[in-house]
Amino acid sequence: MKQGAVKPDALSQLHDIHLPQAISWWPPAPGWWGLTLLVCLLVAGGWYLWRWWRKRDPAPSEKALLAEALREMDQIDDALESGDVAAIATLSALMRRIAVQLDAGTAGLTGDLWLEWLDDRWQQDDFTAGAGRTLIEAPYRPVSTGDTMALGRVCRDWLKAQR
Repeated sequence: MKQGAVKPDALSQLHDIHLPQAISWWPPAPGWWGLTLLVCLLVAGGWYLWRWWRKRDPAPSEKALLAEALREMDQIDDALESGDVAAIATLSALMRRIAVQLDAGTAGLTGDLWLEWLDDRWQQDDFTAGAGRTLIEAPYRPVSTGDTMALGRVCRDWLKAQR
């Protein structure tokens, strides 16, 4: 037989092409494990930052709240000077709104307990023993312009002291 000649039975000895097995989705490649870990860390970090953002120092919002309350006091003072008794109710509502923002436990306080809480916030007794009593007495007795002006000054001073 010549060199380079093909033996007739050589082709019959060849086998079919074997295809590789199908690629399985499990276990994932190491890169997928790393990506899963990275996503978990990002979610945990985002959750932590969100909680931190919500619990951060509330002082700036309190300052803005008190500044807005002082601007409202300017309008209420004008009504108090004119002797408008409804201005006392507006002032009382303003003081309640501020108190609830500063301490949610004040929502249910009434009467002397409410005035004591106000006095405790600035260590004075202008509400329980002074002009501040007008806040709880005004609906039950006639109020003079002097009482309303003194009440306005006490409330304004209290708001300034909360800053």
